[in-house]
Amino acid sequence: MDEVILRGTAEPWENDYSDIKRCWLCDLPSEAEICSYCTIKPKPKRQPSELRWPPSEGDLEKLYNDSGMSLHDIARFVGRGYATVHYWFRKYDLVRRNREEASRSIVRKYPVRGFSGRISEKAYMFGIAFGDLHVKKSHKSIEVYTSTSVPSMVDLLIDTFAKYARAKITPTIYYLKGKKIGGWRVRAFLDRSFAFLLEKYSATVPDWVTSSDDTFWSFLAGLFDSEGHSGIYNSERHHGGSTTQLTIVNTNLKLIRWLRSRMEARGFHPIISSERSNTSVWYRLEFGRREELQTLLRILPSRHPKKKVVARLLLKIPTRMDAETSSRIIQEYKLLKQAMKEDDRRQGLSSIFVLEQTFHSKDQKDQG
Repeated sequence: MDEVILRGTAEPWENDYSDIKRCWLCDLPSEAEICSYCTIKPKPKRQPSELRWPPSEGDLEKLYNDSGMSLHDIARFVGRGYATVHYWFRKYDLVRRNREEASRSIVRKYPVRGFSGRISEKAYMFGIAFGDLHVKKSHKSIEVYTSTSVPSMVDLLIDTFAKYARAKITPTIYYLKGKKIGGWRVRAFLDRSFAFLLEKYSATVPDWVTSSDDTFWSFLAGLFDSEGHSGIYNSERHHGGSTTQLTIVNTNLKLIRWLRSRMEARGFHPIISSERSNTSVWYRLEFGRREELQTLLRILPSRHPKKKVVARLLLKIPTRMDAETSSRIIQEYKLLKQAMKEDDRRQGLSSIFVLEQTFHSKDQKDQG
């Protein structure tokens, strides 16, 4: 059988950003040989300065405009209070930056970059936010954060936002039925041009998501990568047979119903089911028809590495299978999932080890 080619099977940076160079030190996308993450100077600490006081108008203007410092930064630099610096700033009638300019010129430990404006990238990020991200305004930034026990999800989020901000990864521990499971907290502070991610909290899905088929499929791919699943299983109805399934899960019933109506308009026949947990109700949009599932997997520009591997396996399934072929493919899928679980478990144990070593080191330091 010819090799199946999926749309979006390239690695995340190969899809849209192949023209972007990388930093020689950290390998993050950068037009310069060494990116600003690796060359940025830390904010000035509050310490006595050689700047004479009271300052001249030229000195204040140079610190504010040439260095990009805020009034708080200047106060730390000259060893004075904020109110004192603000008084002299008003006395000289100096023009301050507006909010937008301030958010871009502020001296940061890890600077951020404005959104590229690519509509397909915007839709994909919006799909991930709908599925697995908390979003909020944070001072002059848009803060996104989540917790997960799946290491490939951490990698996906880093790759998605790496061009725009450096994410902070913190190891953590979950308890599932009394058993320790390693996990991670992921947090990033993005430029205010990412305010469109806040639209996930609106009553309805924004119209721009359905402005074109490419935009809609990118949105659905982001949602699938964050809260989706696909696989092949033994059929309960037909002995020796198999059933394939692709599901998208969310607690927002309005979103699931909206997706069903949009997919039905495109010729698909999904159904909605639900499952109640201790704290909430989860709604699933399920695609069970094999031909439709394979068509959908070919269309979706998925970036999740492990879900793309499963998709390649599912796309090799013939329309009709005998019991032997069905059993072989199901066994191949089980072995693949088992290998992925083992990989997740190993990385989870490393997260627990790092966290426990950190606390152990702190305890020794406190005792010392």
